[in-house]
Amino acid sequence: MGLLKFVQTLPHLIGITTGTVLVICLTYAGLGTLMLGHPRVVDCMTVACGAYLLWMASRLLMPAASTTVDKRSAKPVRARPMRFGEAIMFQFVNPKVWTMAVAAASIAARFPFSRAVSVVVVATITAIVNSPCIALWAAFGKAMRRRLDDARTRRLFDGSMALLVAGTAIWIVWPLIARIRT
Repeated sequence: MGLLKFVQTLPHLIGITTGTVLVICLTYAGLGTLMLGHPRVVDCMTVACGAYLLWMASRLLMPAASTTVDKRSAKPVRARPMRFGEAIMFQFVNPKVWTMAVAAASIAARFPFSRAVSVVVVATITAIVNSPCIALWAAFGKAMRRRLDDARTRRLFDGSMALLVAGTAIWIVWPLIARIRT
């Protein structure tokens, strides 16, 4: 990935981290307590997260959408990274982030610190871990794009990713299913 291209993704990457930290802080500030106090809400969120992941897996198995074309110039339109604010707002509708936030809030609730210190610790750890992970994700995505131009390679990759995403969905929902079956 060229340095210029990476720099262009920075607002998106920083927005993801910022949005994730905000969701975790809100969750720990009270939303998580409310959810953890009502196990059915957590169960519903778990099922929603699993369903969303299964939907994502199914989308990976569909043929690639046709390229969007600019109506004025008739040239293909290249996707752009999200803007900072768009990336923040996306985290508020991202079920994976909410699932992680509830888990992080429940872990932070066990810290032997005040609530304020606990939320700062969790927010800092999230920012420190999340930032390099998403930077690597962006760099890997750019490198993979060149390799996935071959249709067969693309189908194999998408199928593998769909299996992994579907497996993750089942792994997330399985404890709930096991609890219901007993």
